[in-house]
Parts: sequence; structure tokens; C-alpha cells
Amino acid sequence: MQFIKSLLLIVLSILGYLYLQSQLSKPKSYTYFPLVTEKEFLEIDSITFESQTEKIFLKKTDQTWQVQEPETGPADAAKVLQALDLLMAVKMIRIVSDQASAWPDYGLDKNHSITLRRGDQMLRKVILGDIPKQGGHYIGFEGIGDGDLIFLIDQSLVVKMSPSAWLLSAKPSN
Repeated sequence: MQFIKSLLLIVLSILGYLYLQSQLSKPKSYTYFPLVTEKEFLEIDSITFESQTEKIFLKKTDQTWQVQEPETGPADAAKVLQALDLLMAVKMIRIVSDQASAWPDYGLDKNHSITLRRGDQMLRKVILGDIPKQGGHYIGFEGIGDGDLIFLIDQSLVVKMSPSAWLLSAKPSN
């Protein structure tokens, strides 16, 4: 009789453990993660969009945005604000790593990046994976707290933030 009680307790413990593990591994819902504080958002004065093949550098002068690279000229302010709004509402599912050395494992080693600066100070560098790895799309943040973080994210951000998707110049294209 004691053996049956012990066996039943062990089976119930294993089933309870498996149930808890299955519940903890499921993302409950999206969490909105502030990329920068509202105060920092207002102080951003330069943005760099980079990929392996292109670089777009924007600088805020007075209250207008100017393209500095690849050509000099006014930027489309609505598109700049749209890009910043996307970054301000990152839909994070969960943190997957706090080690920058793990970035290649998540497709973040040679992809797109967006750097936000206030003067000479980097506020954030966001690395966007352009291919799904290990069951999802990932985004890396440099300069959050004391280190770097990798998040599993909503895949739509990756598509929307590709540097080639932004024609930020206010000049008409030829």
C-alpha cells in the first residue's frame, strides 16, 4: 500500500512538473517594450539605418530632419516619425539571451541596424534579423541597462524596418 502511494505521488509530481513547464514556455501575450524613454525620444538628433549594402544617416537640425548620407538633402519628416514610432512600440514576446556572443545564433550577425543618438551619445542600437531562426524573428538591442539583449519579436517589425523599405529623402526619385 505504501508503495502505491509513493508511486502515485511520483507520477503526480512528474505530471505537475510537465504541466508547469508547458505553461511557462508559452508566451502569454505581447509586452510593449519602450526602446527609449519619452524624454530620450524627444532628444534623438541623429539616426543611422544600415544594412550590408547601404547606409542612410539622418541628422536633426532645428526641428527638421536632413539626410546626410548617401546624399545631402531634406528628409521626409513623416517617414522619419513613422520609423521612430515603429521602434517605440516593439512587440516583444520574450528575452532569449543577454549575451551578444549569441547574436549569430539568432540571425543577428550581418543584418540591418538602426542607431539612435543624442549628440555623441548612443541611446540605442537595434539589430534586426532578416531571416527567421530557431522558430521566430529576433531583434537585438545594444545599450539597454548594463548590456545587450536579444528578444523574440513580432515578425512584422523586421519587414517594416528594412533600410531598403525607407525612401527617406524628400527629393523626388528619378
